[in-house]
Amino acid sequence: MSEKPIIKTLENGLRVIYVPFEGIDSVNFRLVGRAGGLWEKPKEYGIAHYIEHLAFDGTEKYPDPDIFRGLVEDNGGFLYAHTSFFEVNYQVKIIKEEMEKAFDFLSQQVMHPLFREEDIEKQRTVIMQEYTTHLDNPLHSFDLNSQKHIFAPGSRFQKPLIGTVETLQKINRDAIKPYFDKNYVGDNFILAICGSGIEKESFALATKYFSGMKSEGKNEYTFGHYVDESKVYTENNSEIKQATVSISYPAPTSFANNSYPVKYLNAVLGGSFMSRLFREIRQNRGLAYYVQSLYDSNISFGTLEAIAQVEPKNIDEVIKLIKTEMIKISEKGITQQEFDRTKKGITSTFTFSNEDPGKRASAEGNIVLADRKGETYSTIFDKYMAVTLEDVNRVTKEVFSHHPKFRVLSNKITDEQVLNAWGS
Repeated sequence: MSEKPIIKTLENGLRVIYVPFEGIDSVNFRLVGRAGGLWEKPKEYGIAHYIEHLAFDGTEKYPDPDIFRGLVEDNGGFLYAHTSFFEVNYQVKIIKEEMEKAFDFLSQQVMHPLFREEDIEKQRTVIMQEYTTHLDNPLHSFDLNSQKHIFAPGSRFQKPLIGTVETLQKINRDAIKPYFDKNYVGDNFILAICGSGIEKESFALATKYFSGMKSEGKNEYTFGHYVDESKVYTENNSEIKQATVSISYPAPTSFANNSYPVKYLNAVLGGSFMSRLFREIRQNRGLAYYVQSLYDSNISFGTLEAIAQVEPKNIDEVIKLIKTEMIKISEKGITQQEFDRTKKGITSTFTFSNEDPGKRASAEGNIVLADRKGETYSTIFDKYMAVTLEDVNRVTKEVFSHHPKFRVLSNKITDEQVLNAWGS
């Protein structure tokens, strides 16, 4: 593993992480904050994502958005941003000689956006088109519609991250500015910088450009979103040619002790071409092109999901096969061969990520953002390597002792059909 990152905290609470990465002439920046959809109130749904759009539309120092974005792009750099329920993430990659322009750009984004009325209206049109694009895609629409049936009543996850038509129509500067002022504060953000031989310069520039960020207290994560109870959601669309079947279980949250064995379980169940679901459902029976399992973990909840896209006539058979594989792996455990292969795969994943400065910056930043004091990418790797076959088999029984949730999109499907296929 590479050198340990160096972390310093500014007086306003902003944590600055320098990630040494020898031999590169670029600098990768990740400015990430606890300012995502999780902290929105019902009337604010969609506002976190809205602000991310507006953060590129000009600032106090650079009111012309072309000149503002040109700070990076006119100097050969690359820009990217995204918003999730848990964070807002601004990224820049630029050559070392131009790195100060990245500090200038990022600090302007999170400290001095203008939020002009004309920009708000323009972005409303853009975001509504983004929302409509989701609805035009049956799978995206299915995901959005199922949220309110799968997550706990009152959970932020019951509503789309992008917001609803009602909330998007009402978002204005009077709503945006208070949300920005409350959440875009030093305590909520980390700045990860990955580069070679620029440690002192990085901390000096971070102090220069970000010391003016306010300090208002840190947002805390909330829990109870994904409850341990069986639920069924089915949706019919006459245009569907391939049905989507999803069966999910509650699983450990990010960085929980049991999260590391679940990574092994996921790989063996449906994480690769050698996985049980792939071999049984696609390779042996030819019932699906796409079949896999997904371990989605975050600070507030985790899920282990088996998902397949199949011909509607094969829904019942595939549900039964998924259940059979889950029972077999729960009762008999995974084999030593499966464990050894998965361990090598996890080692390779960490090795490949460790050789990518952007991924290293993201990984180290996420660890700090989650308040994992004393941990680094290397210590997380060590925890994965410490997992034993017995750990995986123990946690497998725990995961599948919970209640499953079912989601099925097809051209003709009912809740009763899904439950009958699963059986008692």
